[in-house]
Amino acid sequence: GVSMAMLPEDGRSFVHKAAKAIQLLSGAFTFHYWKRPAVVAARDKFSSEKFDLVLANDVEALPVALEIAKGAPVILDAHEYSPREMEGWKWRLFFQRYKSWLCRKYLSLADAVCTVSRGIADEYERNFGVRCSIVMNAAEYRDLQPSEVQEGRVRLIHHGGINRSRQIELMIDLMDFLDERFTLDLMLVSTDAKYFGELRERAGRNPRIRFVEPVPLQEIPSTLNRYDIGVYLLPFSNFNNMHALPNKFFEFVQGRLGIAIGPSPEMARLVSDHGLGLVAEDFSPATLAKLLNGLTTEQVRRFKDNAHRAARQLSSQESGEELLRMIHRALES
Repeated sequence: GVSMAMLPEDGRSFVHKAAKAIQLLSGAFTFHYWKRPAVVAARDKFSSEKFDLVLANDVEALPVALEIAKGAPVILDAHEYSPREMEGWKWRLFFQRYKSWLCRKYLSLADAVCTVSRGIADEYERNFGVRCSIVMNAAEYRDLQPSEVQEGRVRLIHHGGINRSRQIELMIDLMDFLDERFTLDLMLVSTDAKYFGELRERAGRNPRIRFVEPVPLQEIPSTLNRYDIGVYLLPFSNFNNMHALPNKFFEFVQGRLGIAIGPSPEMARLVSDHGLGLVAEDFSPATLAKLLNGLTTEQVRRFKDNAHRAARQLSSQESGEELLRMIHRALES
């Protein structure tokens, strides 16, 4: 069987936050970690159980995972690069040394480590001497066909959650530089009402931009399938953004869309390898618009056909098989 637990968050009272800040600033990392409510709860829940293998979901779960494993193999899914999870001065002041300590002390004790992209894996190896497998955050394979490209019309889509660091306004501003063939639909999940309102106001000046209602996760690829090109400009606001290979990229592929992006290295590599679309040399809307304006109907059709050919390889089936290989190796060692 498989044991899982939803563990409590840290306390939110002023006293708890003050104590946490003192611990982190003073370097009392061991004390801080083992007193965290989630860690205490995990020890209590699993201390009497025996496991064949433990999967730690994120670096902060690794120390307690190693303890409750009692010698059984431990695989860490590190996701992103933990010591540079954020780049703001407050986060760096309070958390960067702590996250680096976790990695220095515990990363090499895991039997295997995976992360979402090559750039992040290289950074872990460079700084902590640990080799990581790549398990991409890919979407489930969908048995779809590319939708027909209409002559004289190119339907753009951007979808996903919003926050200011993602600079969704760049996709809106892109439309100011595109010719009349192009329309843009934004299918956004709002977590910031003020920012969402600003985006709506900014888009209001252009009748070729629409906001459409979000759909359930399982319906995203079939909804995207009605469009021609997925657009995503994600400036390098932090290290993990620079090396992002987000789920929406793979949803574009499963929707059989062409893809138009800025010079994000991980996404750009896949776009280039599979002939999926366009990569601008910078993140300015005008630069990407110049490439888009030069597209012919036949080129758009070819991008969509290439996404169709790559859909199975760039699906969660392939990523899942890599994780299974990691598990088998850990159990056999």
